[in-house]
Amino acid sequence: MEDNSLSVKVEVPVNATATLIVPDNFQGISESGNPVWDNAGFQSADGVSGIQKKEGKVSIELASGSYSFLMN
Repeated sequence: MEDNSLSVKVEVPVNATATLIVPDNFQGISESGNPVWDNAGFQSADGVSGIQKKEGKVSIELASGSYSFLMN
């Protein structure tokens, strides 16, 4: 984590799903430069099936594929 941002790279195997859980202390989340979460809520993105914020955490549901997230 640098300058109040967090960069995460995730690989989800074929025929699998994953849940990425990160702290809820960021203004926005982007995947490969495309916003997927901001003050307006969830923005659609390939392979990202949903995002939930609760109990101080953000859960990001992922289909198989490669992802590069930036939280800031």
